[in-house]
Amino acid sequence: MSHSVRATGLIGLALLFAACSPGATATVSVAPTATVAASTVAYLDEACGGTQSSPCKAGTYQSRSFKPTFTVTVTAGWRPGRLLRTFVGADETAAGIPLTQAPGELIFTVPTSLDPPAPGDLGSKVPADLAAWLAANKNFVLGGPTAVTIGGLAGVQLDGIVAANAKIDPQDQAYRLSDYLLFRVGQHVRFAVVTVGGAQVVLATVAGAADWDTFVKAADQTIGTLAWKA
Repeated sequence: MSHSVRATGLIGLALLFAACSPGATATVSVAPTATVAASTVAYLDEACGGTQSSPCKAGTYQSRSFKPTFTVTVTAGWRPGRLLRTFVGADETAAGIPLTQAPGELIFTVPTSLDPPAPGDLGSKVPADLAAWLAANKNFVLGGPTAVTIGGLAGVQLDGIVAANAKIDPQDQAYRLSDYLLFRVGQHVRFAVVTVGGAQVVLATVAGAADWDTFVKAADQTIGTLAWKA
C-alpha cells in the first residue's frame, strides 16, 4: 500500500561512535521517577503544549495511545511529533512518539515491521532479539553493545553512525528502518532497546554530528525521568 501519512520531518540520527569493541559491556543506570497521580494526568502523545503545533509545557506527562504506557518529565520546548502509520494496515495502533527539541529528536517506538524493501511494503517481522538485529544491520556502523537501565528495566544500547552505503529510499531521501525511524547518511544514532511486558521498545536519540554534545544532555535528562506503568 502507498504511504497514507508522512512524518513531518526526517529523523536526524544522533550519537557518537561507541568506543567499546563489539561484545564489550558497560553499565549505564538511568533512575526511574515516580508516576504522576491519576488526577493530574496529561498526555504526551496528544497535545502536551495545548495544541498539536505548540511546544510542551514543562511537566510530567503520560503516554495514552502508545503502549507500553510510560510517564516522562520534560522541560519547556520539547514538541511531540505527529502519530502516523505508513507501512501497516488499518488495525495498527499508535506505535511511536517522536519528541523533538532543536537540534535533535528523541523517538519512542515499538516497531511492528523492519527494513521495508520499498515504500508501501510491510517489511520483515521483528525478531526476538531486536538489539542483535540492529547490531548486524549493515546500514549502520555501530559499536559494541552496552548495558543500560531505563525506567528500572535492563536493556541494550548501541551507538554509531549511518553507513555511507545505507539503503536510501528515493521518496524519503533517507534510510527507513521502520515507521518513525528514518536516517540520513552520516548522521549519528543511539539505540536503546528495552523489553517491557513482552514489547521491544526502542528509544532512539538523534541529532547531527555537530549538535550531538549539546542535544544528548537534554535527551539524557528526559530519558532519566522515564518510568514504566504497570
